[in-house]
Amino acid sequence: MLEQGHDDDICIFCIEPFDATEIDIEPEYVDYLSEIYTSTVTLKCKHTFHINCFIKYICHNYKTTLLNKLVNGEIINCPTCRNPITRMFFFKILKEYIKVLKASNKKLSNRIKNYNKTITITKIQHRFKNVLNKPIYLEDLRNLYTLQKQSKDLVCIKENIRYRIDLIKSIRFESSML
Repeated sequence: MLEQGHDDDICIFCIEPFDATEIDIEPEYVDYLSEIYTSTVTLKCKHTFHINCFIKYICHNYKTTLLNKLVNGEIINCPTCRNPITRMFFFKILKEYIKVLKASNKKLSNRIKNYNKTITITKIQHRFKNVLNKPIYLEDLRNLYTLQKQSKDLVCIKENIRYRIDLIKSIRFESSML
């Protein structure tokens, strides 16, 4: 049971420990997404959550009224103790989340470039083998298709991260304009 003013070793949203060594994502994507899923935020009331879980909670619970609340100077509450989270502190959390997302996005971009280079080289090798009447083995094709699938998956993940960044920036921008 959580006491007011103290945090526990698990996130109340995902029920995962903060120092989790295993993350429930595909092993080949851990390098790019682990920071998103393991970064934490500690509120002024000393409750700690995974930042990704906290942002999802805020977006889900306040999805229709979040912008209105921020514009009208109303407050968002801690999900555990209901203590208020000030607008400035909330924007600080969003800024930190954007940093985490951008770092993961950069790692993804570099990996996608590497995948695409490897795919291009493999395709050229296949063309040369085809011209020279050399056999192209099923293993070669399987590897090529696997790389293409992983590249497409990473592009989808990157687009999702880009969408989150844009959404958060629009919340910050619109609330500062009104």
